[in-house]
Amino acid sequence: MKNLIIIFAFLLLILFISCNENSNLVNTNNSGKVLLKIDRQNAPQGIVLIKATLSRPGFSSIVATMNFLSDTSADLVLNNIPEGTWRLKVDALNDSMVVVYRGETDVNIIAGMVTQINLVLQPTGMGLGSIRIFVTWGIQQSNLNWVDNPTNPVLTNGNNYFDFYGVAQPVLLYEQGKYKMWYYGDQGNAKKHVLYAESIDGTNWIK
Repeated sequence: MKNLIIIFAFLLLILFISCNENSNLVNTNNSGKVLLKIDRQNAPQGIVLIKATLSRPGFSSIVATMNFLSDTSADLVLNNIPEGTWRLKVDALNDSMVVVYRGETDVNIIAGMVTQINLVLQPTGMGLGSIRIFVTWGIQQSNLNWVDNPTNPVLTNGNNYFDFYGVAQPVLLYEQGKYKMWYYGDQGNAKKHVLYAESIDGTNWIK
């Protein structure tokens, strides 16, 4: 009886090992395709290469590329993909081979079927950008000596809740034909706020 138990346990062990060894095997005939439609006409300037990569744990990655400078087709096809769920990553590279756009999604491959993918690539923040600078010309003024207004201070505390106990530390900017002032308003109980006022002549202010 003991020998029968040992033999039975040994058979179970062989069956378990056999199932584990075959669990990740995929019939190569059970494969599908992925078709990527590339919008070449509206592609950002500087893109020279599209690289599509399918990955899945336990499988070798499948890679396909499209060269914008030499390829004429707008389709990128990945063939002989074992059925199942794969992770698709599409990179758009510039002429320095830096990934400047990228998109990722899960793809369910069905045997004998062509899976068509619509994927939006987002900027990666890599590569080079540009800055556009607009220069305007002002009129040089002379005799810009500061003269205190005889009715100083021109801006005082008021009935406003935020500056009831006083105003202080103004910072001024003259822009677009008017004076702009940022200043502290004392609310009391050690509470202060940054407030704002405007003036056309520098004397009469609107908070």
